[in-house]
Amino acid sequence: MKYSEFEREVEKLGFTHSSRCAEIVVKVHGRTVMGVSTNREYIVDSEWDEFQSLHKKTQSELFDLAYQLAKTPLAEREEEKKYRVKFPTITRAGNAIYLQKDTGDKDPIGVDWSPEDFIFDEKPTDYIFTEQEIKDIDERYLAFKVEVKDE
Repeated sequence: MKYSEFEREVEKLGFTHSSRCAEIVVKVHGRTVMGVSTNREYIVDSEWDEFQSLHKKTQSELFDLAYQLAKTPLAEREEEKKYRVKFPTITRAGNAIYLQKDTGDKDPIGVDWSPEDFIFDEKPTDYIFTEQEIKDIDERYLAFKVEVKDE
């Protein structure tokens, strides 16, 4: 289970979450309910009064989520980083050039020099690559990768 999946499911149950001292903490009304270690596997701390006061069904659902996260290997909990490949010294009509996936002409990659607000709003995933995808195209493109946040 990824941290993002855990956080999403915890929120669906009506809880909040935060990170502190090598654990992800689940809270309700600002009070700690439980914690899951972020630097060791199989560590769940539910020895909190707030957890004990939850309805048994909610306890079970929350603990199941925490256990799924806790048993996930640490290296598999993080989302894989995503990147755009921006060629910084090449422009056309003042617009930066970006590496693009599948140009529609059976070519696996292409370039686009449309304005950023157009290409990222109209077809944003066409410009997002994992590091391995960039390496598979050409390792030299790694020098131009720019990390994508929250997409």
